[in-house]
Amino acid sequence: MANAAGSGGKSAARLKRRNESKMIMRQPIMLISILTVIVLLLLFVIYPLVKILLFSLTDASGTFSLATAAEIFSTSRYLKTFGRTMVLGVIVAVIATFIGYIFAYTITRTNVPCKGFLKTIATLPILSPPFILCLSIIFLFGRQGLITNGLLNITDNDVYGMGSLIVVQVLSFFPIAYMTLSGILSSIDASVEDAACNMGASRWHTFWTVTFPLSLPGIISGCLLVFIQSLEDFSNPATIGGDFTTLSVEVYQTITGSYDMQKGSVLALLMLVPTMLAASTGENTNAEREVGITVFLIKLVRPKINPKNPPFFGPQNNAPKITGMWIMVALITTSGM
Repeated sequence: MANAAGSGGKSAARLKRRNESKMIMRQPIMLISILTVIVLLLLFVIYPLVKILLFSLTDASGTFSLATAAEIFSTSRYLKTFGRTMVLGVIVAVIATFIGYIFAYTITRTNVPCKGFLKTIATLPILSPPFILCLSIIFLFGRQGLITNGLLNITDNDVYGMGSLIVVQVLSFFPIAYMTLSGILSSIDASVEDAACNMGASRWHTFWTVTFPLSLPGIISGCLLVFIQSLEDFSNPATIGGDFTTLSVEVYQTITGSYDMQKGSVLALLMLVPTMLAASTGENTNAEREVGITVFLIKLVRPKINPKNPPFFGPQNNAPKITGMWIMVALITTSGM
């Protein structure tokens, strides 16, 4: 019977795909749009990646060789650049996700005034050109900056380097974490938090035992997205990085300055690997979110109850009712999704 059920499921899936194909064929505009997108992806994404892979596996004469890759992995300068890029991405991802979480929680879970203004502030860096924040830091805190030279009479301040790059990237990419987390936080059912408060938990305890664990998939996704953006960023490190070279700048300088396509392709692949790993991790986190929410609600430990403020539904030792209530909350939340 198991084999029959499995074959029946495969037949249903095959029939569904056939119906979808027939529906697309009946709509020529949709078919043309899909084919156009596929052609553009093949031309501007797949083809360059294949060329980069071929350049990284061949030498200047076009024969197969791993000498370039071996040279890069044996050169300390490239390894230090890779390490600095990873450290920069992690620092920027953590700080930007923290700021994005504060904005998202304030806008979605509190009743503060001027939410429209906060939303504008949180999304404004996405609309600004890439060099604006770098130029702002230079004009304000450079050697001839308005604040350093004009107000503080500091004429030898070096604004270029890792510190300024972290500030610029955090300001540039925290809206990505904000938009990811605002959707996650707004989707959390408020009745779950109300249930924890009715059981005697404080707001702070409710946040750490209910809201934060339920928003953890969004935190991971936002952190990974910011990490990817930091690795791929070129304009900010090239403008304000100074001696702090990242992989993106190294690839550009190798290809355009040294005209070494083989070495630049290997460095590009070296930058692509952690980006693809982070993207795949984010996809797995989103896929497991619904299951994780249900399991969390069922396994959630009952918060400590204040004797001066007992729960409305009975004494503190009424464990069966408490367990049953959490199971009901889990079922209601799951059915609502």
